[in-house]
Amino acid sequence: MRISSLGLWAALACLGMVGIAHGQGALSPEEGSLARYIDQHNQEAIELLKRVVNVNSGTENFAGVRQVGAIFRAEFDAMGFQTRWVDGASWNRAGHLVAKHRGVGPRLLLIGHLDTVFAPDSPFQKYEAIDEKTARGPGIIDMKGGDVIIVQALKALDAAGLLKNMNVCAVMTGDEEAYLSIDGQVGMPMYDGDRILCRKSDNCVQLLRLKKTFFDVLRTKLKWGQR
Repeated sequence: MRISSLGLWAALACLGMVGIAHGQGALSPEEGSLARYIDQHNQEAIELLKRVVNVNSGTENFAGVRQVGAIFRAEFDAMGFQTRWVDGASWNRAGHLVAKHRGVGPRLLLIGHLDTVFAPDSPFQKYEAIDEKTARGPGIIDMKGGDVIIVQALKALDAAGLLKNMNVCAVMTGDEEAYLSIDGQVGMPMYDGDRILCRKSDNCVQLLRLKKTFFDVLRTKLKWGQR
């Protein structure tokens, strides 16, 4: 993973969330402050990444998954989120972390996962810096690095005073490899031999499509292709 770009992705996440909430256009002073916060706190993000990468959280290492969940839960708690751990004993997994921040803005759902495919006996276990800009480790990209980006983006929004009015739900699952979720809110585990049956509904709905996509917002704000 290019750790030098960790802050960039956190900044993009911030601008994407703010863009959804406040429309398009050039970077506002508030958005500029978000980018500066990310730059100034990039080392903190890297230290958090090291902490979680160095904890083995293979899917069936329940204690490790819970430990990584506890680290991220503390980060959400510090920002005023209401957090809970959904115990996974009934489906033979560690469980999931759910963090909610109530606000008046549009509902935002941020999804990540805490587990990796590397078991405790795997030789691939620890964070390793390859050079000053690059590192590798179990889950460093998929998806502990992404989880850190979620946290850092929310911290920047909190520092700028923007988070207080945002309606955000973050879900970090403990079993990304075999989990079925239809609406992002309710899900169930999948096991070998399970089948998913789909049929046409008796009811119809009309989907709304925005004229501007998430990436259109980022392209406008960051002036991609104009430099």
